[in-house]
Amino acid sequence: MARVILTTILLLVICLPAANAGDCQEEHLYSTGKIMEIDRCASSWLIKRFIDPEARFAFYDDGSIITCGTAFDTPDARFTRTHDRATFEVLMEHYKVETPHLKILARAVHEAEISFWAHSQQGQLADELSRQVKAIIKANADPVKCLEACFEYFDHMLEQLEKQKR
Repeated sequence: MARVILTTILLLVICLPAANAGDCQEEHLYSTGKIMEIDRCASSWLIKRFIDPEARFAFYDDGSIITCGTAFDTPDARFTRTHDRATFEVLMEHYKVETPHLKILARAVHEAEISFWAHSQQGQLADELSRQVKAIIKANADPVKCLEACFEYFDHMLEQLEKQKR
């Protein structure tokens, strides 16, 4: 009897989310953790500005399993950081988003997120990016407000990079 009850509970836990899966398998939904960090903010901006302009974001408690949308920058996500690449870089490569200015920005995100102890090519830019994004994160506990502020910052940063190369 206990086995039947346990099996029933297990099936309910597995199947109930699947029954509602149609609600959260929206084409333009991207899901990540609630705790903002440099790569997560930069990747959200990249998605919204260069991959899917109609993107919307859902936030899960860090460590929970993401069941809706396209997960990114979480350990179990398809698009996540590795020991040698930021999520930002993984997304750029997968979606073939390549412009000279974004490559510079990607290198700065990499150095701020992956190799912050060994700056090389974009050290000064990475330091500035790290300071600014950390300040935005600190000032905005709500992930939605944090992303709004980060999007403005990354838009401005890209604009500055484009001006420098003219």
